Amino acid sequence: LLQILGIGPEDLDMIFLAGAFGNNIRVESAVRIGLIPSMKGDRIRFVGNAASVGAQMALLNTDFREDSRRLARETEHIELAIRPDFQEEFMNAMLFEGS
Repeated sequence: LLQILGIGPEDLDMIFLAGAFGNNIRVESAVRIGLIPSMKGDRIRFVGNAASVGAQMALLNTDFREDSRRLARETEHIELAIRPDFQEEFMNAMLFEGS
């Protein structure tokens, strides 16, 4: 995703890890295998069940609901699985150190 956007990890303010994935992942392991870029710990946040909290906020707050609609319109879906460059990166990442 960073390559597609033409940015590096230093350009990210924060990485949010959500849901069961975020609650059960060890940051050090995710960095070691290249799942997320190496960043200072305070720039990686675990946010729990973000989908549930977001849905509750949208139901209870009309300003948040409008912000959510705007964000949905501005968001671009990137299907990584069909990108040849992703497939190559993915395969290279499977060659863990010491393999």
